[in-house]
Amino acid sequence: MKKSIFSLTMVLVLSLVSCNDIKNKPAVNINEANIEGTYICVEADIDCPNKTQSIRIEICDAENGQIKLAKDFTDSKYVGKLNIPEFHEHIDINDSKVQENDLLRMIVTDQEKLQTVATKALTAEEEDED
Repeated sequence: MKKSIFSLTMVLVLSLVSCNDIKNKPAVNINEANIEGTYICVEADIDCPNKTQSIRIEICDAENGQIKLAKDFTDSKYVGKLNIPEFHEHIDINDSKVQENDLLRMIVTDQEKLQTVATKALTAEEEDED
């Protein structure tokens, strides 16, 4: 009987320890990826339980997937954060031949080296409704 209780206790302890070792990847939701003149407006919500290490934006050709433009964000504005509820950046696209329907890829890497990739097709600037 003592051996069964001990075995059951060990199984319970090991399962609790292994559950705590599970690392969650960052969650990324791109809300906006619009071409606005000579730049792209990117808005997203990021939840990163293991704190952010870097954020990379890539613009890929809609037809062949080739990267036309890439920009890394590694400054203190984003690094080391658990939550970034309003990532908002304007990325210059002058001379990059970026066009509507190209694919914006956002790669968020956390401090445990876990990554999440979110994508969204680029659209034309949204019109403000009065």
